[in-house]
Amino acid sequence: MQLPPAAIGRAFTAELKRIAVIEDKTMEELCEEVGRLVGLEGKQQRQLYNWRSGKWPLPSNVIPILCRRFKSLALLHALEDECSDVVVDVPDCFDLTREVSRTVRKDLEAYEHYLKAFEGDGIQHHELRELRELMEDVVRNAHRFLEIAATDCERRTPKAMPVTA
Repeated sequence: MQLPPAAIGRAFTAELKRIAVIEDKTMEELCEEVGRLVGLEGKQQRQLYNWRSGKWPLPSNVIPILCRRFKSLALLHALEDECSDVVVDVPDCFDLTREVSRTVRKDLEAYEHYLKAFEGDGIQHHELRELRELMEDVVRNAHRFLEIAATDCERRTPKAMPVTA
């Protein structure tokens, strides 16, 4: 997945500048360190400047690495801002109830699978991938319902009337 270059590039540059000041490093020193951290060596370091300028999009797989290094979620929030025009549909009460019921059953199946893995001979390495996928589905389901709630709350909040002089 590639991320929109301009907004993410600005956030990336801002984070680099912030960390350079905090850690009293030159931008060149910090960029070399970050380049090594994300696997860019030698001439590949130029890619950092392409990401910063927006010439090339920042690969999504480096965002977690950079967030940890910068001890900040600024890049993630920049990505979130890029998605702000996503429209979440709020189902009517009947459909929402049915969807919650269906999702809870599916989530309970995931937890049952999780518990059965423990009941045997404990969690084995070959089971971790499947368990991660199951638990990621559970988390995704929770976030989906949270977004429905946030959209409903926003819809029900009265809009402030513009002040006219």
